[in-house]
Amino acid sequence: MAKVQRESMIGVRGIIKATVLGLILSLVSFLIYALVLAYTPVSESTVPIFISVIMAISVFIAGIVAAKIAQNMGWLNGTLTGVCYALVLLLLNAMVFGDMTAGLFLSNLAICAVSGALGGMIGINL
Repeated sequence: MAKVQRESMIGVRGIIKATVLGLILSLVSFLIYALVLAYTPVSESTVPIFISVIMAISVFIAGIVAAKIAQNMGWLNGTLTGVCYALVLLLLNAMVFGDMTAGLFLSNLAICAVSGALGGMIGINL
């Protein structure tokens, strides 16, 4: 009798690895941006824009990685990676600042989910 293996559509291990990678990429990018802010005449008014851009790029790359690990359903694995990333940000924000507004969380969640889904779609086809 031949063994039949069921493939999981969701690669939990890949999502966790990709989320951690996205957080590390964000941390490194934020540190570089902090140095740019400290040693150049770049205005602090650019901070919110750069936070969103860095977050989107990090989750996009994480979505690619999650899809490559899962080998199927790239958009779903990328989206779930983005959602996990946003939830980790929510937890970190709650621990450090004690609160996060619903509007800020929802906008971060939307950016992360869309960026992750796009990364997953591209990652599955690489």
